Amino acid sequence: MYNLLINWIGVLIILTILIREFRKIFVRYTLMNKYKSCIDLYNHFLGEAYQIIYKDQLLPFSTSGVVPQGDELETSKRNFIKMSFQLMGTEVLNLLVQFYGSRDILITNMLTYFQGKVDDDEVMKLLNNIESEKEEG
Repeated sequence: MYNLLINWIGVLIILTILIREFRKIFVRYTLMNKYKSCIDLYNHFLGEAYQIIYKDQLLPFSTSGVVPQGDELETSKRNFIKMSFQLMGTEVLNLLVQFYGSRDILITNMLTYFQGKVDDDEVMKLLNNIESEKEEG
């Protein structure tokens, strides 16, 4: 009787492990099938967060033709990450963390997105072009 109980406990442990592994595989498969929608969600929320941070913190730099540096840029990056997380909500954030593999990798990609947007600031480029035309002419 005791051996039978131990065998059943062993079977239950193995089944629990198999179910967990199957769930992980299923989640990965689902994420891969939703790849486009995950990227669309990611781009949507990061775009919204960037617009808010740009208007609140980066527009003064942009209109003066200056790229934010040092503390201003770091503060904007932190606020961008916080705003993105707030806009995403818990469920979307968890989905994207699963999609990217870890929260650190997600944040790194978000910071790359932010830095790319700052570097491609059209208002600042336009002002710099106008300034360079004035100097040439």
